[in-house]
Amino acid sequence: MASVLLLLGACETTQEPATTTEEAPNPFVGTWVLNVSKSEFNPPDSAPQSGIVTIEAQENGLKFTFDDVDAEGNASHSEEAPKFDGEEYPVTGNDSIDTVKIRKIDDRSFESIGMKDGNEINRALVIISDDGMTSTATLTTKDENGEEVTSTYVYDKQ
Repeated sequence: MASVLLLLGACETTQEPATTTEEAPNPFVGTWVLNVSKSEFNPPDSAPQSGIVTIEAQENGLKFTFDDVDAEGNASHSEEAPKFDGEEYPVTGNDSIDTVKIRKIDDRSFESIGMKDGNEINRALVIISDDGMTSTATLTTKDENGEEVTSTYVYDKQ
């Protein structure tokens, strides 16, 4: 994510103190790149080759854009825009889930539940590090035998 800072030459101006209250930056917002080497996948051969998650703020929620390359080299693109109200919101581009709901836990963590045809498919706990530069998502799904399987995805903020 690039930002541009324009520095203006020395100008004589008088500035009044700011009277508006600025909100703290949203720690979830930004572009996050999967760090495959720091992540743990179960089963290990399911490790994706790459992943980028772009998160934007929206009123009472987040908008996610996922661009991934799976273990076999297949690229995928999906999007979702859930709000922190516990309701289900549509997911596009993902064959595994058709809706998602999120619940904010605190200023640096939230839970996401992926649903397919009204049934829970996966559950993720997402935690942003204190320095705001690492996101850890612990994803729990079920394998073909119905046993819970947990993987940990570690993302670096760009």
